[in-house]
Amino acid sequence: MKMRPAIFSACAVGILVAFLAGVKTQEIKSQNSNQLSPNLETPDSASLLAPEDAAASDAAYELAEESKSITVKVLVGGTWGSGIIVMRRDKVYTVLTNQHVLAVGDEYRIQTSDDRIHEAAPYTETDLDGHDLGLLEFSSETPYEVAIVGNSSDLQEGDAVFATGFTLPETDNESAEFKFVGGKIALKIAKPLVGGYQVAYTNNIEKGMSGGPLINDRGEVVAVNGMHVPLFGAPYIYKDGETPDPALREKMRMYSWGIPIASFLQIFPLNVNR
Repeated sequence: MKMRPAIFSACAVGILVAFLAGVKTQEIKSQNSNQLSPNLETPDSASLLAPEDAAASDAAYELAEESKSITVKVLVGGTWGSGIIVMRRDKVYTVLTNQHVLAVGDEYRIQTSDDRIHEAAPYTETDLDGHDLGLLEFSSETPYEVAIVGNSSDLQEGDAVFATGFTLPETDNESAEFKFVGGKIALKIAKPLVGGYQVAYTNNIEKGMSGGPLINDRGEVVAVNGMHVPLFGAPYIYKDGETPDPALREKMRMYSWGIPIASFLQIFPLNVNR
């Protein structure tokens, strides 16, 4: 993914998020992962879109295409999660995902945006300090895009963010989909929850999207998706063992959660070849 300046004004970001949240379908789907097919339907014909909505649709399509190039499907046995290409060293690529994605099996494959499947192996040389993160490596002669990481420390409540990943079908009649979902930062907490979760957002994360990127309006990765709504049990416990007060805990239950990319970079500084 190429780094670029902010492409939206504050007004344009608002239009884009409202567009993604207000239409019939708020994700971009791909039945054939070789061809990203935006599905941003409005109640009326697309030809009746206001100019600002059409611009938002074009911007969403561009962001979705770029995010798809760095998002991979992490195949584990008969199931999968999502992941992010975060580093390339010569012909070896490093994929960041969630540890809970990797925990369901011990044999891994990576499906890249061109539909190719690569054998992958865990990267175990780094202690991820209790974060719900995991690393895989695969080799390929084919060049793939590497994610640009943003400064998650700069995230503010209300900032527009976009989540991507590959959803798990709920029935046998459904197919896997690449989804691109708009939303906003809802909460940033001062100390991390168990697993390193520290950023909450309104994006509707679905099963299978764990390990995928949360990107800002520049297309930079600012967090790793990991917990979606609704969650069962009591997952909202701080890493130090304390619990949030009841009012905050109820608020936490309303949102999806991610691990700030800054937390990962403190453990695993990236040395990236592009």
